[in-house]
Formats: sequence, C-alpha cells, structure tokens
Amino acid sequence: VAPTAPFAWALAGVVAINGLSYSMYNRAIRSSDLSLVIPLLAFTPVWMLATSKWMLGESPRPASVAGILLIVAGTLALKPEGTRGILGPLRALADDRGARIMMAVALLWSITANLDKIAITATTATTYLIAFQLAFAVTFLPAVLQPARRQQIRVHWRGLVLLGTLAAGMWIAQFLALRLTLAPYVIAMKR
Repeated sequence: VAPTAPFAWALAGVVAINGLSYSMYNRAIRSSDLSLVIPLLAFTPVWMLATSKWMLGESPRPASVAGILLIVAGTLALKPEGTRGILGPLRALADDRGARIMMAVALLWSITANLDKIAITATTATTYLIAFQLAFAVTFLPAVLQPARRQQIRVHWRGLVLLGTLAAGMWIAQFLALRLTLAPYVIAMKR
C-alpha cells in the first residue's frame, strides 16, 4: 500500500512530538526519583481515553475502561519501600517538577500512539515501521555524531545492538497490534 497524505502528516507528527517527549523524558528522570516519575507513564492509556476518541473516534467499552484503570492502579501499587505510598507519584505532581514533566510525556505519548495508528491504517505496519525508524534516525543523527556520543557507542555497542533488537521487536508487536484493536488497549498492555 502506497503512503498517503494522512500517513505523511502522521509520521511527521510522531517524529516531532517524540523528539520533544524524549527530551522531556530524559529531563524528568534526571531531575526526579525514578520511583515517582516512571509510574506516571502508566497514565498514557488513561489520556488515550480522551485523545483516541478525539483523534480516531475510538471509545472502549466500560469494562475495558475499568481494565485500563486497574492497570494504572497496579502500576502505582508496585512502589518500592520508602516511597510516598501508593499515591506517591500522584502526590509528587504538586511539588516535583520531574513528575509534572513525566505526566506531560504520558499525554504526548497518548497523541503519538494515535498518530501511529493513523499512519498504520493509511499504509502497512511494515512500511510505517521502516519510515518511522528512518525518519527518527535522520532527525537525531546530529546528536549521535557528537564525539562524546560516538565514544559511548564504541564502548557499549554490544548492549546497544541488544537493546535495538529488543526495541525493534516491541515496535513490531505494537504496530501489528494497533491494526487489530483499539489503540488504548494496545498501549495499556504495553504499559
């Protein structure tokens, strides 16, 4: 299937928003306790209850909404000892800049997941995967070409190959699943 205009604008949106969100993600994990900020990513499918309705016209059934909310509750329940309790990540939104940044990342990722589905629906999962990875690589090539980064790549290349292979498997599974069911379901299971 040849790419169409919806494919092109969805791809451009995903690359631009992910560029911003990955920068924000790194800022959040550098500035805050991981046990407070990482659980907030579980809110991506909660945000998608609104963004998927708006962008895709998808509305999960009430039982599915309850399932998504249980996934979020379960993520919050997996707190390490010594943290602020089960609602620690939510309480951190009031006074922790990193937590607020990570919640914004969850919102941005709820948008990009919908754009992923738009692009995949306009073409194929394989075409989109290749186009997305190429566009993202070209966009971030200048950052990778910095001398300090090149040195890190030379030292850690084996781990990066393993990480890249695992990430490719995750993207393939996610993109294939997006063609089969509602986007909030896929992202809830991913989280």
